[in-house]
Amino acid sequence: LLDGGNDPRLRARCVAHGVEHVDCRNLDGAKAGKINHCLRHHSNADFLVVLDPDHIPRADFIQRVLPCFEDSRVGFVQVVQAYYNLRDNWIAWAAAEQTFGFYGPTMMGLHGLGIPTAIGANCTFRRAALDSIGGHAVHLAEDALTSMQLHAKGWQSVYLPWRGSAGLVPTDLAAFWKQQLKWATGMTYL
Repeated sequence: LLDGGNDPRLRARCVAHGVEHVDCRNLDGAKAGKINHCLRHHSNADFLVVLDPDHIPRADFIQRVLPCFEDSRVGFVQVVQAYYNLRDNWIAWAAAEQTFGFYGPTMMGLHGLGIPTAIGANCTFRRAALDSIGGHAVHLAEDALTSMQLHAKGWQSVYLPWRGSAGLVPTDLAAFWKQQLKWATGMTYL
């Protein structure tokens, strides 16, 4: 578990469940920096699951995703990003609603073309794929850039149109606009 806050409650849960807790405070590169630190110093696992801290995976997440890796050419598998708080208010509902087109027809179309993209959450990577590109790309749009680099190296990807976890969607306009600006800006500078 990569913990950017070194939370004692998370450390205790990790100990109780036999999970290695990694203190990721003061690492550069945001999420990608934490992933790369783990790849270099802590993990020898064949697969890496990326979940945001506000996302709650289903108990069968791994069992549904790992069969997609039976083809050794698959570098990553992305599942739907869904939200558990979309009924909190009209802003949350609208913020979630505007993602449905992307996680539906757009990602299914990219899958049909053989190039679905990693989203940054709810994505499982093959360790060998990340190693082949020198780790997760460090960038504002790190997930999209990582996808492009993996595809350029010949790795395939899979989009699994299944709600394997649920997270939080913004519930106020300021948070919504901040999120949208980050996503739009990151893609502009690729």
